[in-house]
Amino acid sequence: MANRSVMRSWRRCLIALALLAMAAGCSGSRWAKEDRDYAQKYPRHTDDVAKVAKQAIDARHVIGKRGAYVGFAGSDEPAGAGAEAGLFVYPRSWLEARIGGAVLAHQGEHELSGGGIVGARVQTPTRLAPFAGVNGYVGYAGSRSADKDGVDNNSDGVVDEFGEDEVNFVEAIAPELGVHYWLTSRVRLTGSADYRLTSDGRGNDSLFYGVSLAVLAKGQKSPPKSGPADEGGWAFVPEESQTAADSSALPVTLQPTVLPPTHHQTTIPELSLEDVASESAAILNQL
Repeated sequence: MANRSVMRSWRRCLIALALLAMAAGCSGSRWAKEDRDYAQKYPRHTDDVAKVAKQAIDARHVIGKRGAYVGFAGSDEPAGAGAEAGLFVYPRSWLEARIGGAVLAHQGEHELSGGGIVGARVQTPTRLAPFAGVNGYVGYAGSRSADKDGVDNNSDGVVDEFGEDEVNFVEAIAPELGVHYWLTSRVRLTGSADYRLTSDGRGNDSLFYGVSLAVLAKGQKSPPKSGPADEGGWAFVPEESQTAADSSALPVTLQPTVLPPTHHQTTIPELSLEDVASESAAILNQL
């Protein structure tokens, strides 16, 4: 009964956050104009319906940017709850990678653990962004006395020696589905569900529902476009200047310039018969 009450509370929380996101979304088509990359792409309001729709959903400005997040999650059967915090980055506008620390408490062989979590998500580059991802978790679950379990736990060749302890770890792989909603150009709300396959056995696997809040760091600049296929044509130039830019990028046919021929005139001195005779006589006198 208590478990069902916990799950109802989590679901109500998610619904409330979704309503809050919808209310915060009524801020005009240029929703991310505080971001300098987005503002450069869409410098002014437009009355064109197609462009208004594009401005309202476009979230490609996140490419190359990073931030921090904090989240909470809970499960019904077996009952559990957890918290995590960490860092995330967008190497592409549709790809998110994250790393953080987590604490998890749940019914099972290892009721409390703490460790690290890594994950990746593929999502649409839009303001409301459904995603699919996978997470990995490794946590330290404490130690217990193991001097009567018939196992050489510390691999020293002695079984059940005095003071021998068993160190416990918990590992989990968790496929995940969820949705992001960007409240502003930097603040993101996330609701998700992930199914955690644990190393404690299938009887301890559980479905967790979670909510998190993420914030991009201030003053970041997305990398320049590196090629025509990069980011599906996302170029950090105003839409109004794209037509001119495209026109200027067309190949130009160069017409050869024909230069007029240059005539060189050689002047040959005129010689008279008297000059020839005089020169000939001078040569003969020298012989």
